[in-house]
Amino acid sequence: MRIMRNLFLLALALGLMACQPQQPNNQLPQELPLTPSPRIPAAEKVRGQVLYVPVYSSILHEDGKVHHLSVQLSVRNISLKAEIVVAYVDYYDTNGKLVRHYVESPFKLNPLETRDFFVKRNDLAGGTGANFVLEWEAKEPAAPPLVEAVMISTTSGLGISFLTQGKEIEHH
Repeated sequence: MRIMRNLFLLALALGLMACQPQQPNNQLPQELPLTPSPRIPAAEKVRGQVLYVPVYSSILHEDGKVHHLSVQLSVRNISLKAEIVVAYVDYYDTNGKLVRHYVESPFKLNPLETRDFFVKRNDLAGGTGANFVLEWEAKEPAAPPLVEAVMISTTSGLGISFLTQGKEIEHH
């Protein structure tokens, strides 16, 4: 009798566990491809900037030891109504040398749309003084995009993360 009761309780517990909502996975939703857009002719351009974003793909710690981090650059069109065109997103190293172009051609960001660009932790090309430079432009009045970089590392039980923001270096 006791065995039957235990089996019943076990079956009931397994049944209840099966009814629990699924745990969310840690995968980001698949982003749509970038929407290509031509550059805006100078005569039609109302607003635009070139932004510099400092990133730290490597940092020094403890007597000069190097610790590597991954970098996520986030470009957010915070305008409620205006689309913007991002002309380029380029990654430079500590010496100011171009490491890579992140996009092949200009792309459009709709209102409130965000695009992210990623530097893997094991990509050591940038160094301690790495940075992104990007240009955006708009045909109508638009808020400047919010451009931030998040650096993170969680190796060896050590968690490091911090944020930097883009700074205007040219205005047009």
